Amino acid sequence: MPAKLKVLDQQEPASDHTTVGDVDVAAVNENIVRKKDLFSHVATVTGQKKMHVRTIVEATLEFLNQSLQDEKDVIVPPLGKITSKRTKVGTEKEKLVYQLNLRTADKIESDDPKETLAKAKD
Repeated sequence: MPAKLKVLDQQEPASDHTTVGDVDVAAVNENIVRKKDLFSHVATVTGQKKMHVRTIVEATLEFLNQSLQDEKDVIVPPLGKITSKRTKVGTEKEKLVYQLNLRTADKIESDDPKETLAKAKD
């Protein structure tokens, strides 16, 4: 029998968290990164106010979403490259599949322009 999602009463405040029964899914799975985590992290690292950060991050995510829907490849160092590919073209099961090629720490260091310039001088 599939688990049911908790239905909130109208007086109960809405939550970002998905619940299964009375269990908060985010509390169970610490490997989930949510938008609010991104907002908090960027605000902490940059020293900017969360509302300012939220506006910028939301705009960035919307731009990335639209670019992916337009089947564009997205290259965002140091994250990596997201490529899109249509599968089962011309059938009812046609879908757009995305592949993320993460950049490793080795690759990020080797792409450092200062390091590349220093090697070229040698």
